[in-house]
Amino acid sequence: MKTLLLLAAAGALALPAAADAQEINWDRVDQERYQACIDKTSSDAEEAYEDGLQWRGEGGGMLARHCIALALLQLGKTEEAAARLEEIGLAPDGGTAERRKDLLAQAGNAWLLARAPVEAERAFTQALLIAPGDPDVFIDRARAYALMENFDNAVRDLTTALSRRPDDSLALQLRADAHLELGDLEKAQSDVRRAVEIAPDDIDALLVRGRVREAIRTSR
Repeated sequence: MKTLLLLAAAGALALPAAADAQEINWDRVDQERYQACIDKTSSDAEEAYEDGLQWRGEGGGMLARHCIALALLQLGKTEEAAARLEEIGLAPDGGTAERRKDLLAQAGNAWLLARAPVEAERAFTQALLIAPGDPDVFIDRARAYALMENFDNAVRDLTTALSRRPDDSLALQLRADAHLELGDLEKAQSDVRRAVEIAPDDIDALLVRGRVREAIRTSR
């Protein structure tokens, strides 16, 4: 289950940078500089980090700090990146409520990549205080609970997410895995069957189905 959890965490770290900059009403020069810095984190993270530091010194504020954090993430400094993302999300200049929720969700996923589920749960809970009904954040927090082996809470959060988005294959896969860890094979089988119906070509769903089938076979 941990591979699926961490792959999902990596995918959750991408945000629409230009749109976010517009939400904060920065001028066009700042928007373009922000986009360029974010783009560079993928191609040359070291240079993006230096650019972000320089921009921060020139008064770049939250946008510069966000680029620095993502550059650190690309450089493999996941704990530092996670802490910085969480700090930005809680800062007075963190932007709109939606933006701060996204930053805290990024922080939580970075903490998961750093294999720090307790810190991840804290960041996701902070995000849910801002956006109580966001199913993605409930799924994220469930992954943190699962890494802490708190499968009851993982099931609870995934059930909440699925009440809002019933056809979410990832949530169903994760809940099937959590049910499997709790020894509830019937519920695990039901969830993974539905996950495969929704996403029949999803390798992760098929792997979960294989684990559930093996557990059922060995229990007989």
